[in-house]
Amino acid sequence: GDIKPSSEKGVHAAIYKRHSKANFVIHTHQDYATDLSSLALPVEVGLIDPELALITGDVVPCASYGMNATSRLIGNVDHAMVSQPHAKAILMQNHGAVCYGKSYEEAFSVIRALEEACRKQYHDIAKLTDPLQLDEEYSLMDYMEIYHKEKPDEKAVHQILFEHQGVGCVVEINSPYIYKYSQYG
Repeated sequence: GDIKPSSEKGVHAAIYKRHSKANFVIHTHQDYATDLSSLALPVEVGLIDPELALITGDVVPCASYGMNATSRLIGNVDHAMVSQPHAKAILMQNHGAVCYGKSYEEAFSVIRALEEACRKQYHDIAKLTDPLQLDEEYSLMDYMEIYHKEKPDEKAVHQILFEHQGVGCVVEINSPYIYKYSQYG
């Protein structure tokens, strides 16, 4: 049709190629998974919640960083799939997650299970009993400003970033969760 494919079509294709039973792939920027991706750590779902691990796999790996829509990102995601062949989700460092399943329903079930596991792991790492009073209504989107190349009102620092080849968008995140997480390295 006339709908442009996702810029991450290479990541989707790599998953379809590696997992013959994957019929549905979804790339997300869900809140806790995106927050956790900034630490470049795997999600230990089996240790966090064995029932969720039945949906996602015991360990959800975190693929090393690669710029959006690059062969490096595709290769890093593929490497993560090889490292954890039973995982049905992969975090992409500083980016978000990609989840897959045999069907639409299974892929969305993986998304929900991954987000719950990431929420639990976040609280375990941060050791917060009352995490900034934001848990119920927290949305990463509330803390994001997105600057695209075509916008004339970019800030000077973003202009410098845009001078680098391949940078078309800068996302500034001032999430209290990410700020708190940055204190843990």
